[in-house]
Amino acid sequence: MREKQASQRLLRKEGIRRAFSGPTRLSILPDKIFCSPKKLEEHMTKAHKKCDCSCEEYYETKDDYLEHFYSHLPLPCLEEPSCSERFPNIEFQAFHHKSAHGATYPYYCMACYKKKYLVCLKTAEELLNHVEEEKHRDEEFSFAQIPLHIALNGN
Repeated sequence: MREKQASQRLLRKEGIRRAFSGPTRLSILPDKIFCSPKKLEEHMTKAHKKCDCSCEEYYETKDDYLEHFYSHLPLPCLEEPSCSERFPNIEFQAFHHKSAHGATYPYYCMACYKKKYLVCLKTAEELLNHVEEEKHRDEEFSFAQIPLHIALNGN
């Protein structure tokens, strides 16, 4: 009985291999073969997590996905607690705070936020001045969060 099941599985795999002209092996599914692109998509949707950012990659585990997601979109919306939007840098975050929530002071100091208090500022220049005055260190405040043209020009 087991030999028959094993040979049927082998036959199915061989049939699939012949039906596709070179099936693609996915890095997160090296040992799986699917009978159609639809079945592959069905499996990926049910068993793996597709990223919401622009990469649209699938991740094998939720932890892998979250690590990737939060590294690409580290900043949350701080204007509205129920808002689940996330942003790659402070400029996108501030734009969202202004456009979606009508914020007058859309720039938040992330170093202060990590210390459990909010400092809200009107412009990116004010934020940079605050960071300098407070002498926030790199591990507290990542300048990579501010677009380079703003960090250099203060605009």
